[in-house]
Amino acid sequence: MDPVGTVTSLLRDIRDGKDKAEDRLYAHVYNDLREIAREFLHDRPKGDLQATALVHAAYERVKKREPIEANDRHQFFYVLSRAMHDVLVEQVRFDLAAKRGGGVRHVPYVEICVDDSMQRIEILDLHEALADLGAQDPEAASVAIHRFYAGKSFKDTSDTMDESFAQTRRHWDYAKAWLHARLTRRMPPEDRPPG
Repeated sequence: MDPVGTVTSLLRDIRDGKDKAEDRLYAHVYNDLREIAREFLHDRPKGDLQATALVHAAYERVKKREPIEANDRHQFFYVLSRAMHDVLVEQVRFDLAAKRGGGVRHVPYVEICVDDSMQRIEILDLHEALADLGAQDPEAASVAIHRFYAGKSFKDTSDTMDESFAQTRRHWDYAKAWLHARLTRRMPPEDRPPG
């Protein structure tokens, strides 16, 4: 585990324009990012997109934003995890378009807990469900994204989102119910959690 504040300090150095700060940050977090990438890719066939390529593609995507939209370790890993997800979704869409009309449809799964048990969900289904939830309730979607993509605890999520633990819990309970209904093809609940 990283010393507390190292990623935060390096992010500050990048914003301050310090020489090679970005290279130092990338070297510092590389192994952690590869572990996250392996989790995303554990259901992909061999020879497909690999962890190293996913890390590089996600990092390049994030680098295009100036400055990097993160102030601390939690936010940084959330941003990179979300970028990995987006890269993987684009790759899956590209693969499906290339194979349309012939070949086997292979869409990777992610394992998530939406009803107090682990479920395997196709990554495109999860992506679309989170986008629809985000249109209805952005805070609930944001909590779900923090939980799924960055594996964050409620405390980390509430700290990152700058809201109370109770608010985060209410948003998560709503997101779980909504996503469970959506992903099992039932009607999602309409009542949003109280602010």
